[in-house]
Amino acid sequence: MKDNPKLSHKQVGNILDRSESSVQGKKLQFGFKMRNLIIYSIDLDFFKKWSPEMAYVLGFIYADGCIRPNQSKGAVRHYPNRLRIEIEDHALLEDIRKVMGSNHPIKGRFKISDINNILGYYSYLCITRRELVNDLMTYGLIPKKSKVMQFPNVPVKYLSHFIRGHFDGDGHVSELKSGGLAINFSSSSSDFL
Repeated sequence: MKDNPKLSHKQVGNILDRSESSVQGKKLQFGFKMRNLIIYSIDLDFFKKWSPEMAYVLGFIYADGCIRPNQSKGAVRHYPNRLRIEIEDHALLEDIRKVMGSNHPIKGRFKISDINNILGYYSYLCITRRELVNDLMTYGLIPKKSKVMQFPNVPVKYLSHFIRGHFDGDGHVSELKSGGLAINFSSSSSDFL
């Protein structure tokens, strides 16, 4: 890193077989001056006040999002505060990013089963902002939420928006044998359902 200061974090990571964030963390740890860092923006007040858009995104995060708060106490943050939303529908993720006032990149990856079958292509949005993660925790969102999450205290005025967001993440419509339709929600938390 010292001998090749013009290499990007990605290029150094490729040479050393490490991730970009690992290279960036080591550079910070070793006292490198960080130049040309890309700073992504987001509306940090987005989850501070209820609105139809905020309730929808919160519901969606309860379905297909996760948070990881930073728990390290040292000067170097090995695990930054992070919100991650992962879905198959790239366009929907772009809409969520836009309503949150973010320019964070949407990336993608293939999901592969344990027998190396491709299960699908997923887009994900990863936002590393402490304030955002802390705001989400005030609504009851917790790390590793899937089996233990509780339904948050959503004002009645915004309940339909929250449910619509959760439905877009973990809901579906099925046709009944009688010809009617059924709306279904999926969750590993029976308390939430």
